[in-house]
Amino acid sequence: MSDFSKDIRKYLIPSRDAFWKWTDAGEVIAWQDGSTILFRQELEEILSHLAPQGLPPFDLLLILLAGMRDPIHDLERLEAQVKDFASLSPVVSRTEALSSTQGILESGLKKVQELPGELRSRPQGKALIAECVFDFSSQRTSPELARAIVDEVSSGLEEVIFDPILESIQGKLSQRLTLKEVSHFLNGLAQLDTEKLRLRETTGLDELPLPDALDIPFADQVRQLIAELKEDREHSGLARLAQNLLAAVSIPRPVAEPEDLAHGGVSDICNRGPLDRLLLSELANDDLTLTVRIAVNEALYLRREASPHPPQRCRTLLIDCGIRTWGIPRVYLAAVAMALAASTDQQTEFRAFRAFQKRLETVDLASREGLEELLQALDSHLHPAFALPDFLKQLEELESDPEPVLLITEDVWHDPEFQTALRTVELDILHIATVKRDGHFQLIEKSLRGNKIICDLELDLESLFDTASTSIAPLVRQEGFEGLPAIFATHPFPLNLAYSFQQNKQVTWWVPGYGQIGVTDSGLLLYWPKSHTGAQLLAFGIPQLNGRNICWKTGIPDQGRISLLTGDLQNSELQLVHIDLEQKSVTHTPIELKQMEFTAICAHHGFLFLVNETFNTIIAIDPATGERVGSSHYSSDLILACDRFFRTIDRSQWLALSFDISRGQPVMTEFNLGTVNPSDVVTIFERDPDIGPVCILWKGGKIYFPAREELKTIPVMDSVKVESISSEDISTDGQIVAIKLDNTFSWDRCVLNLYSMQAELKPARPDIQKWIDQPAHWKNSGRNIRKKFMGILVTESGELVLKTTKQSTLRISYQPDLKYIMLQGSRISSSDQRRLKTFKQVKHNRDLGCHLSVATWDDGSQAFLDSRGMLHLKSADINIPEVSLCLVEGRTSGWCNDGRFWGDAYFCSENECSSPQPIFDAAIKKFGEHLT
Repeated sequence: MSDFSKDIRKYLIPSRDAFWKWTDAGEVIAWQDGSTILFRQELEEILSHLAPQGLPPFDLLLILLAGMRDPIHDLERLEAQVKDFASLSPVVSRTEALSSTQGILESGLKKVQELPGELRSRPQGKALIAECVFDFSSQRTSPELARAIVDEVSSGLEEVIFDPILESIQGKLSQRLTLKEVSHFLNGLAQLDTEKLRLRETTGLDELPLPDALDIPFADQVRQLIAELKEDREHSGLARLAQNLLAAVSIPRPVAEPEDLAHGGVSDICNRGPLDRLLLSELANDDLTLTVRIAVNEALYLRREASPHPPQRCRTLLIDCGIRTWGIPRVYLAAVAMALAASTDQQTEFRAFRAFQKRLETVDLASREGLEELLQALDSHLHPAFALPDFLKQLEELESDPEPVLLITEDVWHDPEFQTALRTVELDILHIATVKRDGHFQLIEKSLRGNKIICDLELDLESLFDTASTSIAPLVRQEGFEGLPAIFATHPFPLNLAYSFQQNKQVTWWVPGYGQIGVTDSGLLLYWPKSHTGAQLLAFGIPQLNGRNICWKTGIPDQGRISLLTGDLQNSELQLVHIDLEQKSVTHTPIELKQMEFTAICAHHGFLFLVNETFNTIIAIDPATGERVGSSHYSSDLILACDRFFRTIDRSQWLALSFDISRGQPVMTEFNLGTVNPSDVVTIFERDPDIGPVCILWKGGKIYFPAREELKTIPVMDSVKVESISSEDISTDGQIVAIKLDNTFSWDRCVLNLYSMQAELKPARPDIQKWIDQPAHWKNSGRNIRKKFMGILVTESGELVLKTTKQSTLRISYQPDLKYIMLQGSRISSSDQRRLKTFKQVKHNRDLGCHLSVATWDDGSQAFLDSRGMLHLKSADINIPEVSLCLVEGRTSGWCNDGRFWGDAYFCSENECSSPQPIFDAAIKKFGEHLT
């Protein structure tokens, strides 16, 4: 044994009052009654993982490892291990310290029990949990002693276990640990989190680093704000107006005379310039010759070197907020200000002020809050003449050249008082932007030479501010749910639903970077951001939407926005659904095509194409409005291959479909394959705009990328021959392709991964979509929801009991020892059986996305059974909160209409969960007591 022999013995032997002991000649660590805690081989792996940072106290480590076994063998015995530490606290009494410490230990070990079983059962997972718990442990061994202990454990422990001086170095646990170390241990238990453990396991980090804040130029910030506001229903008109003005309005900048500057030397000879820069050789001519040469621009002049840096400028706005700007003019002025802000370059500073209550106030045009503050500012002055002196003072304080602009209405511009005040302004150039309610806009340049109109526009404000679109309707409104549980009128829907995503591509599909999207047969639009949580309900009640009617969907999201087309292509009853996964919002647009039949759909550069292969017709649709924007016919000798790519019958030519804006119709253009022979191509598809089109060849495992003119060879595919590839064999993001192989091979499919450029041969299987549309790390995580109940009753003691269609009964109760609201099997008396209220179907005038049944008591209290696996309790007493429970046998989760959640993350996502006991007492228990 090494020089650390005494320290190794002291670390590994149990204290006299320990809950554990060594058995089987040091091969097993067990409870004092012989029940197994850990094997030596497992302990070796765990200690090896912890050794580089030093080992934590062995007794505390074993308490943690014992708490990982399901169930905990003897929780009271573990709590007794910390009993002696209560007497060491100098701050609180013994009783308070003991109860506090034991309570924290119990709750901490329950958090360990709630961790995934795969983590608690694997030695690597146990080591990871221990690493997190003991991160801040202060009583660690040295790394050298830790390595010696690991070596001793790996070589066997007979020498340590049967040491004759073992008893002489044993002591009580309280003599081996400090209260501070126990406190750190309990704090570590309290901070355990499954997500952090998963992240540490994969990355070694507790949390991902935040990206550095980018120094975005001011003009780009304003442009981003305009783009965001275009999607906002309240400010979309202002954003569209600012976008139009940005394209038409600019402030002319006087051309600098670099030759007049004193710095720099001579850079060139030119035919124009001031007379003092004539070459000396020109002055040698006689007067008449010199005059003629100057007149016909033949004389030569010296040109001075221009400055490498243009002079710095500062565009400064003064925005009127007086009574003449109230209403439409104020919005118009705000749009002009945003356009002028967004058009500044990086060499130009920008400042904006508003004339408000006899003073100047700074305006922030790069943020939504600053813009709304400008729109809300109300003042009663007729014109901003009072602010001109302060405005001129601000210009004088500038170090750079000023570029002042006044933003006023036409009425103010023609006001005699304002004109009088403006004549006192001594500026070389002042620009005035005027607006009028009818859409008239002028940009005027006022200089010492007088006034000059630079820009004169007439904008149709009615069309820009028309937000009443009949084609796009928001979903999941809060109105129209009178008489139903409160959760139906809540947006977004608070609880996750216990739906597991399927492998059928017509029902669910993968959205790269965001998760899984699904559509049920009942028309629910669901979203799984993580594989281990339930489905978030995005929308329901969309016409034509169900899992069997998905005709087309986008592959790559655009800033979280995706689209899908649903309906019957044969009858042209279609709905275009737009989903924003970041905002959790959904809109839908009907497409009316007058009973035309279609067989295929594709998209390119913002246009949707519907193809009728029978009549060789193509219809182009604007996805934003659902309107038809053009149509065309194509030759009958062309065949639609995949996506937007067509080929001739003899495969001698490939063509791509696109939209010609100048002609206003879909067009076919020959697709350039470079050096690749068109007849060698099986198919061409395009799902990812960053990759561009992808061409797969018949033989040799060849893949051609036209966008970068690159031909790749996949090793596994070089010995097989492709039979066919259909659109259904390609993932939505275009990264995975399940290629059908020629029947002469023993393999049925070759699954190609374009991201890693690798392929794998597969046998014939019906669930092809499992290979192409779901990442390998995503696993089904459904929960066993109880849905089939015939009725509900309230027992004489006020407890709620559900009766299933198979005559069994489940009681809703609170378990103090577990601190859970439980749904458990229970027997009831015959007298309670007669109190049963049966569920009767609810008929409603709108699609609820589920089947709803209700049991009603005499006082008007109601219990709603939701076909999605929930029970909603709505008492006749308005002082009792409404509550919705997820009907999972065992531990339940739910939501209260006062905003509180309880339960696990599968149903509650990232919402903060409250203690379930107050909710049970205030809502569920009182609901039953009110009916007894």
